[in-house]
Amino acid sequence: MNKNYLAGGLFLLVLVFNIFILKPEVSSGELQLQVPDVSFFYSGEEIYNNFFNQLTPDAIISVKKMLLWDFAYPIVYTSLLILMGFILFPEGKLRSIFIGTAVVIFMLDYSENFLQLYLLNELPEPHFGKGDRLGYLTSAKWILVGLELTTLLTAGI
Repeated sequence: MNKNYLAGGLFLLVLVFNIFILKPEVSSGELQLQVPDVSFFYSGEEIYNNFFNQLTPDAIISVKKMLLWDFAYPIVYTSLLILMGFILFPEGKLRSIFIGTAVVIFMLDYSENFLQLYLLNELPEPHFGKGDRLGYLTSAKWILVGLELTTLLTAGI
């Protein structure tokens, strides 16, 4: 089997999983709120006005349950990215950078999840500075995801 087809299949598996299985929304009363970590950037004030302050007590419980899954998911996609790195790139600097970037994305995602859980547990008290940091973590994660995907696409997937 061609290694590019195998890596491409893994890439499609991650995309299908993200599009059809993960649900990046939470119901809060009559509202459907987009979870913060699928946005590119937000300030602390925006995250509180558009998400945290809109959550009902039941929605807070739902978001915490979603976060449990969001702690498992980075293990899955990081494993797939590392596997793709081994499949597509010969041993050397590019492979090391690709795999290292996947691990950094994993750490950013976990940091984002822990901070989001902390902010949920602190409600209704706002922490705009920590909300700003949550936005920076999210942006850094998505920038590195974009670099990883660009690297995969230029590698022949």
